Amino acid sequence: MKIEPDDISLASRLKEYMQRNNATISTAESCTSGRIGATITSIDGSSTYYQGGIIAYQNWIKEQYLDVTTQMIEEHDVVSREVVLQMVAACRQRFNTHYAIATTGYTGEGNQRIPSGTIYIGFAGPTSTKAIKLTLPNSSREDNTAIATQTAIREFLEWIENT
Repeated sequence: MKIEPDDISLASRLKEYMQRNNATISTAESCTSGRIGATITSIDGSSTYYQGGIIAYQNWIKEQYLDVTTQMIEEHDVVSREVVLQMVAACRQRFNTHYAIATTGYTGEGNQRIPSGTIYIGFAGPTSTKAIKLTLPNSSREDNTAIATQTAIREFLEWIENT
């Protein structure tokens, strides 16, 4: 994985915000497989605000470490607003951070209910949470992961700068 110049720019903006506000952040990633955490930590000084992350690729990891229930997955699908909001809330709580970002999605193949390119991104802060849905074109798995990573950080920055 190569960190792109746009990723560095977003990570720099995140660093400025986090340090200016003495805030911390953590991540819970499924479809982005740790790429958000890698992007955040590509900037010197990131250890002052990035606490860590969970790569929850398998459902049992989501269940055991992020309090996602089997019932939630069966009812809504693992790629859903409900699941990503649970992931992000549990991540923030487990890492005891001010903020958290979570992702779940189908960057490659989808399933009978949800097509490839469907991604949910969740944000959690001290007083609120938010989820957004991406519907990406039928691109490669790598392209979808890169787009999801950049979108997650960019949309997170817009969210925290406007709340």
